Order: sequence, then structure tokens, then C-alpha cells
Amino acid sequence: MKALLNWRMGAAVLALTVAAGCGSTQTTTATTGQQLTDLNQALESGAITWEEYSEQKEAILDRND
Repeated sequence: MKALLNWRMGAAVLALTVAAGCGSTQTTTATTGQQLTDLNQALESGAITWEEYSEQKEAILDRND
């Protein structure tokens, strides 16, 4: 669970950094495919468990239905 929180915090920081970029008012959102790729990398690196992966994958896919 701690790894998932660290992963989420890192993703949030990245999103804020991208959104704030150079004073631009335009925001960038990762595609569903990129989110799933990032999630898979977190699983393969051991940052999250299979259970956390499954929950997050479901949430990503539900947001894009």
C-alpha cells in the first residue's frame, strides 16, 4: 500500500509539473494506453502488488468508458 501511495504521489507531482509548464494554461493528460503502460511498469518493478495493479487498471478503464 505504501508503494502505491508513493507511486500516486509521483504521478500527481508529474501531472502538476506538466500542467504548470512554462506558464502555459494548457494541461496535458496521459492517454489510457500510457496510464496502463505506466501501471504495468509499476507492477513489473515491484512498486505495486498484483491486487493494487488490478484495482488501478479497473479504475483507469472505468474512467474511459
